[in-house]
Amino acid sequence: MGDRLIAGIEAVGADAERIPTSVNSTTEMASWLRLSRTHLARKLREAEALGSIGWFGQRGHSVMWVSNSFRHEYATAQAVKLAIIDNAYEAAFSPPMKVGLTFQSISVSPSSGISRRVAGIFRAFAARRRSARVVVA
Repeated sequence: MGDRLIAGIEAVGADAERIPTSVNSTTEMASWLRLSRTHLARKLREAEALGSIGWFGQRGHSVMWVSNSFRHEYATAQAVKLAIIDNAYEAAFSPPMKVGLTFQSISVSPSSGISRRVAGIFRAFAARRRSARVVVA
């Protein structure tokens, strides 16, 4: 779901707290996610309670927004995944080419599911590298 939301966000300033998405119907969203509307509504309410998403008007019938912190955590999760892929590539094909994206530490907020997933991915990465650490703050 996060990929589709992020792909559909509008261009706004970096300081915008609420970023409009292309989603304006929970029925349509449930269809492309292949989820029941009831299950999707339950998950969206959980994300809304965390402040990660919301609606500019009537819930489920107006433009959905994502919070700037959600967008930032999503970008962090993608960076962690790319660092893991980079290190796997380096281990498999090194030398001659080295792409240097590695994390020594990462700090994530425990307020959302993305943060917990990012921390889990990073812990798995750190366990293999023995040189990274995770701080959940």
